Amino acid sequence: MPAKSEPTPAWLITGCSTGLGRALAGRALARGHRVAVTARDPMRIQDLAAVTKRVLPGMRSRGRGHIVNISSVGGLIGNPGGGYYNATKFAVEGLSEALAKEVEPLGIRVTVVEPGPFRTDWAGRSLKQVRNPIDPYAATAGARRAEITGRSGKQPGDPVRTADAIIEAVESPAPPLNLVLGGNGLQRVREKRARLTSTIDQWESVTLGADYPRGRSPKIPTCCRCPGGSSNPLLPSNLLRNADKQHDPDRSAG
Repeated sequence: MPAKSEPTPAWLITGCSTGLGRALAGRALARGHRVAVTARDPMRIQDLAAVTKRVLPGMRSRGRGHIVNISSVGGLIGNPGGGYYNATKFAVEGLSEALAKEVEPLGIRVTVVEPGPFRTDWAGRSLKQVRNPIDPYAATAGARRAEITGRSGKQPGDPVRTADAIIEAVESPAPPLNLVLGGNGLQRVREKRARLTSTIDQWESVTLGADYPRGRSPKIPTCCRCPGGSSNPLLPSNLLRNADKQHDPDRSAG
């Protein structure tokens, strides 16, 4: 009896009109994979969650599948002038990491891709700039915006090689949860990790001091003010008044 062949990989790629999505679709097709694509406006975290919910039932029933979420180095590092963008990408990171821990026992893998600066349309016509820059932020957010637009079309990252790297990760028997791509991004992530480790070490004693001392049971705060008892400073005054009424028949009747 002939051995059962592996099914041809199938991709659902959201956002394929330009950039990385388009490159990924082309490279997957070149390998003989089946590809379904959609065009979209910038995706909100709610949209990402909704798409994930739609594809998970089929993956659970088959006992396999791989979800690839495109984040950014900006999902690990905040930059001046990019707070909203960073917040969205940080959310992608958190969603992906939590999801990975939920679905790995079901045979489903999750990879979150963190590209550095790549030669796509992102820093060109796709970039939305503020209409009214605030002068005091010229040296921070303003300088960052100028840096991004100034390197548009000259970024070191290659979208085609990026797509090949993503496919390689998906085809790996041990795919990574986090996949940083590009030398610039790798350097910045390593610098962030070193700063974070240094800060954690510097403040370790303060960090550990936030725990209850070992071997000492914490006091349980009083839940209400009862006759002969003490009031709980953690409760609002209106709750304390309600507690008094419950324990004082005369006041409750008034």
